[in-house]
Amino acid sequence: MKKIFLILGSALLMLTSCDGDLESLNVNPKAPIDNPPSGYLFSSGVVTGMNQMNTLNVNRSVFRHLTQQLADVTYREGTRMNFRRRDVADAHWNQLYYALNALNTSKTIIVNEPVDANVKKNRLAMVDAMQVYFYQILVDSYGNIPYSQSLKVDENLSPKYDDAKTIYLDLLTRINADINALNTSSAGFGTDDIIYGGDIVKWKKLMNSIKLKLGMNLADVDAALSKSTVESAYNSGVFTSNDDSAIIKYQPTGVFTSPLYEDLVLSGRVDFCATNTIITYLKNNNDPRIGKYFTTAASGDNVGEYVGGVFGLNPTAAQTLSLINPSISVADGLGYLTDYVEIKFLLAEAAARGYAVGTAAMHFDQGITASLDHWKVNAVDKTAYLATHNYSVQSASGQPWKKIIGNEAWIAMYNRGFEAWTFSRRLDNMTYSPTPPVRVLYPIKEYSINSTNVAEASTAIGGDKQTVKLFWDKY
Repeated sequence: MKKIFLILGSALLMLTSCDGDLESLNVNPKAPIDNPPSGYLFSSGVVTGMNQMNTLNVNRSVFRHLTQQLADVTYREGTRMNFRRRDVADAHWNQLYYALNALNTSKTIIVNEPVDANVKKNRLAMVDAMQVYFYQILVDSYGNIPYSQSLKVDENLSPKYDDAKTIYLDLLTRINADINALNTSSAGFGTDDIIYGGDIVKWKKLMNSIKLKLGMNLADVDAALSKSTVESAYNSGVFTSNDDSAIIKYQPTGVFTSPLYEDLVLSGRVDFCATNTIITYLKNNNDPRIGKYFTTAASGDNVGEYVGGVFGLNPTAAQTLSLINPSISVADGLGYLTDYVEIKFLLAEAAARGYAVGTAAMHFDQGITASLDHWKVNAVDKTAYLATHNYSVQSASGQPWKKIIGNEAWIAMYNRGFEAWTFSRRLDNMTYSPTPPVRVLYPIKEYSINSTNVAEASTAIGGDKQTVKLFWDKY
């Protein structure tokens, strides 16, 4: 885990502060002002994408609502899971393509940099791995997307949409090439590496972990490829502890504070509360993370207790409900790409599917332990929870492995709404009322500026609807 360095400067602010169309940036992403070095734009791209995946801004994200981690106190677009009312679909798309463009510009600069050949190869591999990561998020959001022509703005103002599975297969080819190109004896971006501060060994673990994530999503659509991909990533070396997690710590002051701090504290807003779904689950399971995730009610009939809001029926008085723990929305809070906890639950799932990656019980128990450690649960509470929720105990109750792993992953992925949603779509471990979307709608702007291609993509996937499943979401 690495702190963001202030060296990023104003170019990052331009890339991250605007929710509008590309033109509103008023800057050509292929000709950045003052020709900043590649590391500058690499960091800009990573933070732009990371901010989108961590924001709670009602205009940019509703992902924490899709598995009922949070309900609304003020506005109800989130609990209505509405991608259109505030153009969330457009904002999500814009921010991730901004990130991809910044990373692509970094690549063009690296090619001409006067650095050692192995350093250059490492930098190109690191940039490409981040592009693979963000493209996967886009596919896992929308389905078919612009890919092969998406970053060739000078050639294709209206890029075609590529088939989602075809993109996945190419992303696997790319991440394999990135892993093979990485030389752990050479340097990368040094202090411009905001994730690991130049630790190339950890970058290799991250790349293998990205490969693992791609492989697991293929489990129900191409079991053989999924198995070989996951086993290859595991044998090459994925995350092995919380210290490996791709998490950054934002700055306590300045322009690089946490998105949650900006969304909740600087704006003076109290927009979100815990749902009764998650509070009831945490209470029923005596989960010690409940106090790490949420506050108790400050007033009302249930003062001092954990109280969830009814999903879809708020607004109500925030003080009478459990709110997001203030420690999560501090200025120097955490920003997540992927973490060890997520990888452990993915490996537990892989083992349960029969992949040669160890046992489901080993990875599952280690995943719970890692989550409790990450949230700084004390030793006594950790031991008590593991004694009643380890894999052997839960398996003995007769529950299917998808439910066992899915439920614990859902709780562990608190504050990582998109990944909680992905686990839920792949494992179908819980039912929610109302039924959440299984994909994000295509941006409205695409119907204006790329109408022919978006219409073809919509037809190809079965319609631009929130109920249309992605290619890998088979059940």
